[in-house]
Amino acid sequence: ISRRNSHRHGIANKSVTPTPDALQARQILEKILSTLSHGGHAKTHRATLEQFATALEARRVEVNHTAIQTAFTSYQQVRFGHKPLNKERRGHLILGLEAARSLTS
Repeated sequence: ISRRNSHRHGIANKSVTPTPDALQARQILEKILSTLSHGGHAKTHRATLEQFATALEARRVEVNHTAIQTAFTSYQQVRFGHKPLNKERRGHLILGLEAARSLTS
């Protein structure tokens, strides 16, 4: 299958390298997800971040849902929207991590 036609066959283009900002955002996201998992709220492999945030809210998990959702949105803006990991987005990710940590404290 040629690269040009790979999207028709469900094959992802693996040649896109994440930016340094995206890699840093991913590290914080992984900490958020790991912390939530250790608190008994693991994200399933197939769930999107939006689906996971909705599930946390539906299960009435005692967490700052706004902080978690905003962190997920900021991550996606950096990773997929090619936005810089500026002070505001980094702050959103850190607040999401703090919210996740509140479950285990």
